[in-house]
Amino acid sequence: MATSRRQFLERSLGVFAFSVLATSSFGLAARSAFAAKKEKAAGANEVPADDAVASAIGYVPDASKVDAKANPTFKKGQNCSSCALFTKSNEGWGKCQMIQSGLVHSNGWCRSYNKKA
Repeated sequence: MATSRRQFLERSLGVFAFSVLATSSFGLAARSAFAAKKEKAAGANEVPADDAVASAIGYVPDASKVDAKANPTFKKGQNCSSCALFTKSNEGWGKCQMIQSGLVHSNGWCRSYNKKA
């Protein structure tokens, strides 16, 4: 079965157009689902409560709930957003150089707090 160059190009163009449409349709659905996750944490997960590193350094997602007696280095007003180890990902969430398992809340705190210069 011989095909001409013209037939080959037409079929190739058809396959290409189909793949672009199929991919973009899937992409739109995936993007809308991703957008919902992005609201919370830029598509990444929050640090799990059972994370060993987070537990070891006393990470809490809300600095207002830090037990000051158990954490004598804590001072009111300290939180992840003002820490040198924190890099903002989106509104309310970011990455911590100490905790690699997920994103930390910008209002969180841990014993590794180091004020930004």
